[in-house]
Amino acid sequence: MLGTVTVVAVDHALALRCLGLSRSRFVRDVCALFRAAVSACVR
Repeated sequence: MLGTVTVVAVDHALALRCLGLSRSRFVRDVCALFRAAVSACVR
């Protein structure tokens, strides 16, 4: 999932900007929403 988030943040930066989100904010928000999945992957 982290790879997917990174690819989306890089490839769709302009679209995220149009929505008022920075790439880093997008990554933080996704990680916060999927905290349990991220924790399981990092362990």
